[in-house]
Amino acid sequence: MKAIGIVGGGFSGTMTAVWLMKNSTEKLQIYLIEKDHLARGQAYADIDPHLLLNVRADQMGAFPDDIGHFYRWLQDKKIECSASDFISRKIYGDYLSELLAKAIKESAGRVLVEIIKDQVIDLDAENKKLVFETHTPIQVDEVVLAIGLKLPAEFNFTEIKAGPGPITIIGTGLSMVDVVVYLHSIGHQGKITAVSRRGRAPLAHQFYDATVARPVYDFTKTHSLRDVLSMVRGNLKRFEWRLVIDGLRPHTQLLWSGWNLKERSQFLRYLRPIWDIHRHRISSQHQKILNDLKSIGRLEIKAIGFGNFQPETQIVMKCHGLTQNKSDFVKKLIEKKLVTADCFQLGIESQTNWIHTIGPLKRGQLWESLAVPEIRKQAHELANHLVPKLVVVL
Repeated sequence: MKAIGIVGGGFSGTMTAVWLMKNSTEKLQIYLIEKDHLARGQAYADIDPHLLLNVRADQMGAFPDDIGHFYRWLQDKKIECSASDFISRKIYGDYLSELLAKAIKESAGRVLVEIIKDQVIDLDAENKKLVFETHTPIQVDEVVLAIGLKLPAEFNFTEIKAGPGPITIIGTGLSMVDVVVYLHSIGHQGKITAVSRRGRAPLAHQFYDATVARPVYDFTKTHSLRDVLSMVRGNLKRFEWRLVIDGLRPHTQLLWSGWNLKERSQFLRYLRPIWDIHRHRISSQHQKILNDLKSIGRLEIKAIGFGNFQPETQIVMKCHGLTQNKSDFVKKLIEKKLVTADCFQLGIESQTNWIHTIGPLKRGQLWESLAVPEIRKQAHELANHLVPKLVVVL
C-alpha cells in the first residue's frame, strides 16, 4: 500500500489530501501532519470573525473545475450573502474542514487517513521516514511539503486588549489591515500609526460586469521585463488600473519563469512594492474601516523612508508580512541537499523525485503561488501525479 506524508495541513495540504482521496481506486495511506490549525492554516484560523477574505465568495471554490463551489456551500448552509460578498475567513476554514471530513468519510475503506498533530523535525532520506518531536517516525513512499509562509513572531495581535493607548504598526501591507480591523472590532480607542518605507497601503477591489472592455496581453513574441512594463503603461492609459493588473494574472507565472535573474531581481527591488498593493487587494468593508479611522484621526499611515525609525508608543506591532518558513526542518532538508533554496529566498525546490512542493514554497519557481486560484490547481495536478485518476473508456 502506497503511503504519502503531507507536511502542512492548511489549504495546500488539505486540498492535496482531498484530491488524493478522490483519485484513489486502490488502498492508500495518507498521513496529514499539522500541529496547529488543521484544514485552516494561518490564513483561515478561527481568530476573529471580522477578518474577511480578500476575494469575493463566488471565486473561492476549492476546486479548479468548480470555482463557484464555495458560494453554493454558503447557500446550502443558509449563510446570507451575495456572490460578490467578502466572507469571514473563519467561515472559509469551516468550509475546508468540512471538505476534508467529507472526503475522509467517502473514501473510508479505500483510503486510510491518519491526522498527526505534531511537528516534523527531520527526514530520514535513506529509509524514507519522517521524524517528529514526539510521534514515532513514519515510513512513506512520497512526501508533500505543503508548508505555508511564516508570520513574524511578534504578530500576536489578538493579545492586545481594548484601551485608549496609542499603537505603532511596523508595516502597511495586508497584515497591517488585519491588525487595524481587529482593533476596531474590539473597540480600541487609541491612535494607530502604521509606518513603512514608502507608506503605501493595500487598495480595495472594484468589480466590473462582463460588458466592460478589458486589456488583452500577448506575450508569445516577447515577455522581457522592459516590454511587459511598456505594455502595462500603454494599457493604463486606456483601462482602469484594476483591469490592467487582473489581465496580467493568468500570465504572471509564465512571465516570471521566462525572466532571467537580472529581470527578476529588478522586479523584486523596484516594482514589487507597487505590485503588492495593486495586486493584493482588500475588501470594500475593510477599506471603509481604514478610511473612517483616518477621517477621525485615529489612523495615520506614514512613509518613513529607509533610515532608522524609533517608535514612540509602548505597544509596537511588527507586521513585516509573510516570509519563507525557514524552520529547522526546512534548514535540515537544505543541508542534506534534498531541497535547494532559490537565490532570492522566496521558496525551495525539491532535488529528488519523491519529495514534492506546493503552494508558497514554489514562489521561487512561479512567483504567483500564494492564492487559492493557483494552489487549488497545483493540488489537483500534484494529486494526479501521485495517484493518477483512473479514467474508464467505454
